[in-house]
Amino acid sequence: MHGAIAVGTSFGGLLAMGLAAARPALLRGVVLNDIGPEIGDGGAAFVRRFVAVDPALPDVEACVQYLRANLPPLSLETEEDWRAMARLTYGPAADGRWRPLWDTRIATLLGGPVPDLWTLFGGIAHLPLLVLRGAESDILLAGTMERMRAMRPDMRAVEVPGIGHAPTLAEPIVLAAMQAFLA
Repeated sequence: MHGAIAVGTSFGGLLAMGLAAARPALLRGVVLNDIGPEIGDGGAAFVRRFVAVDPALPDVEACVQYLRANLPPLSLETEEDWRAMARLTYGPAADGRWRPLWDTRIATLLGGPVPDLWTLFGGIAHLPLLVLRGAESDILLAGTMERMRAMRPDMRAVEVPGIGHAPTLAEPIVLAAMQAFLA
C-alpha cells in the first residue's frame, strides 16, 4: 500500500488524526481543514446546535436562505455556489421536505467534553501536514493554530481571509496550497 492523503474538515479532521495515530503507515500526509486538537467553545456549540436541527425545508431555495442566515462567512459567491452547498447539506426526503443529509441524533454524541486531542496531533508528527484555517473561524482558533505551528514548525499553513468555518476548498489560495502540498 502506498498510503493516502487524509483530508479532514471539522470532526473528520479529528478522525484523520486518530487514524494517523492508530495506523501510522496508512497515510502519507494530512490536510486539516479548519480543525485542530482544540475546538473553540463557541464553534463547538454552534456545530452541536446546527447538526441537531432538522429544519424540514420546502425546497432547495429555502435551504439556500436557511444556510445564508445560519452559517458563518463562506466563500460562496454566486447563487449556484449556494445551491450546490444546499444540495451537499440537505436532500429531499420521502415526505418531500428537504432534510439534513446526516442523522441529527449525532448531536447527542457531540454534547460531552472533548478529550485532549493534542496526543493525536502529536501522532501525525511523522507526516507532511497542511492546515487550512478560515480567519474568522471559531472552531480552529488563532491561538490553537499558533500552538500547532510551535509543535510542527514544518507544517504548511494557510489562512483564508474573511472566511469562517470552514473554507470550501475551492478558494484560489486553498487550491494553490493543496496543489503544492500534493505535488
